[in-house]
Amino acid sequence: MRAERWLKCEVLPGTFTNEVIVIVDEVTHGKTLAIVVNKALVRFDEALKAGHPVPGLVRVVTATTSAERADVILPTSSTEFGSTIGVATDRLFAVA
Repeated sequence: MRAERWLKCEVLPGTFTNEVIVIVDEVTHGKTLAIVVNKALVRFDEALKAGHPVPGLVRVVTATTSAERADVILPTSSTEFGSTIGVATDRLFAVA
C-alpha cells in the first residue's frame, strides 16, 4: 500500500530560493544520490550553507516495503535511477 513518508536526507542550498539539493542513500546499488527538490517538500532546522550539508527530511511515497528495505518514489527523478529508489526502512518516518 502506498503511503507518504519522510525520508532522512542531507540538504544543501539550491540555485534558486524555492529549491534545495537533497542527498539520499540508495541501498539497491549502494550509491548516494543528489537531486534538486522543491523546498516545500523538505524539512530542515539548520541554516543552509553551500558545501555544508545539514540533516533533513524529504517527502516521498512508498511503493513497496519489506522489513529492511522500501522502494520509494522521489519528488523528482534522479538521472541515474529515475523516480523510484530503494532505501533502508529505518530512514523512513510517518507524515504527521
